[in-house]
Amino acid sequence: MEGSQCEKIIGDYYRPIYLYCYSRLDCDSFAADDCAQEVFLTLLKKKNRLVAGKNIKLWLYRTADNVIKNYIRKNRKNLAELTEECCAVEENIFEVKAGGDAFDLLTDEELSIVTDYYGGEYASKSDIADKYGITLSSLYKKIYQIKKKLQSNDTQKIT
Repeated sequence: MEGSQCEKIIGDYYRPIYLYCYSRLDCDSFAADDCAQEVFLTLLKKKNRLVAGKNIKLWLYRTADNVIKNYIRKNRKNLAELTEECCAVEENIFEVKAGGDAFDLLTDEELSIVTDYYGGEYASKSDIADKYGITLSSLYKKIYQIKKKLQSNDTQKIT
């Protein structure tokens, strides 16, 4: 395959491959861009072994699938570590605030939700939401409101 054929293929298929990656990677534009670029780098590396024709579209999508799988496999560990760090930071927020009377501002239900959310014996956040008879998004909203309540109390103490 010649360079001009590769340019035409890239011009014709870059956007569809990018959109395919975007949809497969939960609308993460950075990851989709990385994967789409990797697909076309692979095309350029293997251009001497490929034959331009009707199967090039199939080859691009198969390559995109492989690139996406590798991307997810490689970044799953990084995502898990980042999630653990975020949870540790959130838990520390409550530990610092618990030193004073900040938790006295919370209702019994709010205190129970926080306890279950950050240190309870529940396997998932969905189980916690079910326990309180709310949706998962409502649980996240309640946690957000509780954090704001605690942060506003901390700000009032400082001023």
